[in-house]
Amino acid sequence: MKIPKSTHDAVYWARVTKGLDFSDADRVDPLLYNRILWKGMMHDRPYPPSLQKTHARDDDDDRREKGGHGR
Repeated sequence: MKIPKSTHDAVYWARVTKGLDFSDADRVDPLLYNRILWKGMMHDRPYPPSLQKTHARDDDDDRREKGGHGR
């Protein structure tokens, strides 16, 4: 497996993660964080459709837990 290397510096990562709460693992929205990591590491490659479907399902689960109308 080839691990992509970031072409961004610390200033970039500080800017795109500004406002995220890293004080505890569960405080960062994993869907948002995954998108940030993808964009930072994969640049203009499209986000995989398989992950988009998984994330849509995760969003539905969150709405259901909050009393919304998930699937």
